[in-house]
Amino acid sequence: MKHWSTETRRKTLAAWRASPPLVDVLVVGGGITGAGVLREAARAGCSAILCEQHDFAWGTSSKSSKMVHGGLRYLGSGQLRLARESVSERERMLVEAAGLVEPLQFLMAHYKGEFPPAWLFDKLLHVYDRFARSAARQQGAERQHVKAMRHRQWSAAEQGMLATNLKQQGLSALTQFTDAVTDDARLVMRVLFEAQQSGVEAFNYLKVQAVARADSHNGGKGRIEGAWVVDTSPDAESDKPFLIRAKTVISATGAWADTLRMHEGHEASIRPLRGSHLVVPAWRFPVAFSVSYFHPVDKRPVFVFPWEGATVIGTTDLDHSASLQRTDATDIAISEAETAYMLSGVDALFPGVKLARSDIISSWSGVRPVIASGEAIDPSKENREHAIWDDNGLITIAGGKLTTFRLIALDALAHAAKYTDIQAGKTDQAIFDSPDATILDAGASRLYGRYGTAALLMKGSSDSVGNTAFQWCELEWALKHEAVFHLDDLLLRRTRLGNLLDNGGTEVFDRLEPLCKQHLNWGDARWRLELERYHHIYSCYFSIATQAASASSPASGTVSGAAA
Repeated sequence: MKHWSTETRRKTLAAWRASPPLVDVLVVGGGITGAGVLREAARAGCSAILCEQHDFAWGTSSKSSKMVHGGLRYLGSGQLRLARESVSERERMLVEAAGLVEPLQFLMAHYKGEFPPAWLFDKLLHVYDRFARSAARQQGAERQHVKAMRHRQWSAAEQGMLATNLKQQGLSALTQFTDAVTDDARLVMRVLFEAQQSGVEAFNYLKVQAVARADSHNGGKGRIEGAWVVDTSPDAESDKPFLIRAKTVISATGAWADTLRMHEGHEASIRPLRGSHLVVPAWRFPVAFSVSYFHPVDKRPVFVFPWEGATVIGTTDLDHSASLQRTDATDIAISEAETAYMLSGVDALFPGVKLARSDIISSWSGVRPVIASGEAIDPSKENREHAIWDDNGLITIAGGKLTTFRLIALDALAHAAKYTDIQAGKTDQAIFDSPDATILDAGASRLYGRYGTAALLMKGSSDSVGNTAFQWCELEWALKHEAVFHLDDLLLRRTRLGNLLDNGGTEVFDRLEPLCKQHLNWGDARWRLELERYHHIYSCYFSIATQAASASSPASGTVSGAAA
């Protein structure tokens, strides 16, 4: 079984500096789209390398709304094919990645005079459920599971047993239906792990600076020869760029998709839209469903949902005007206006909860790579479909949804086929390799969903970390086998302890320090540097404590809420 290894990385990069490797596909970007491309390239028999300039899932793929949507939004706009595809992909992941992608019940509150009325939503969900049942049968779901995939409407009088404290004035009905939820960063790691088992390579902290072309010295746009990369890890032996040769380069960098294309002389195509979320303790705001409602300020949909033992409130949808290309732009932060917007929505729809800023454990903000229409329209009305550009071997992909990452990857590889002469794999192949069901402990489905066959090798303490579902053996595994270079890699992406524990998880540092020193060979000085770095990242980008200073930031924008 293949894992990430510090020593293997060092030797590999040294060999590449001495003699540039040649692969069919060089993937740029270590989010869910890039991971999907790497996985599908491996299944198609391609040699491939993935490079991520920061950490895996550092960008949008660790800061999404965590929803594996089945395409209800597409259905509502009449895009039946896209809705069917999304539902099918959702059902595929529910089966193949059970324990990581899990069903989540949604509850839509209908109020008199507001859109959509319960009767119209009911008709929409009849079609949605039909798609879902058909997809579930194709995945071999049991009859009982298929029958359970039906929405249900409840009367306003039954509200009390479904969503405590929901505003009753004007409430006409509630609709319950099913979608799914995941840990997005963990999904990226699982897909990358599966890809690596097929012989391809994935590296974090390896930045692609520019593509290499056959006649670039003459300012031409000849065939792709690869890309120049530089090691940005803290353990880098050299900061000099070196060449990775490739027949095609697939840029899957999300909100940063314009970077390489603009170096090639193209105009920007991405409209970065920021979506932010708040995390509060489940005991303070308990919800059994993902409760969807329309914000009283602008009538855009927002939601409150249970996740990892906490409650998440989200999301906003606004132009992110701060430059994503700044070298000092470490991360993206929520604004004071966004926090106030989401708290006011909770106050209006859940008047008995009375949330305060002091109840908030953490926040996260991500930037959606939405394709700009060129029109002066509301951010929430921009099309969320993906787009692909082929610039003579530089294949750039952006947009799309987490749920359909596999289909997006196949589309990108189809465009790259003329440069590699290798066709993408069959769409009915499994994304995830699962352990033999006969040897699985029913109580360990969470670990198997998150780590796949690697879960069979995990050893160490099964003690829970704080009041979360994460186990100490997961931290040890990540430190040994998952390319952790910084404390934030471990606490904000390999696990979500920084989002779920008070003060970014400082309560676990005493027990975590010797583990980092043991498995990462950190000394006292490195530990202190990492603590300083982590506290800065958490306080600036995942806490609301420093919002006052950023309230007037040019990134704050005009706030509106919309489902991600």
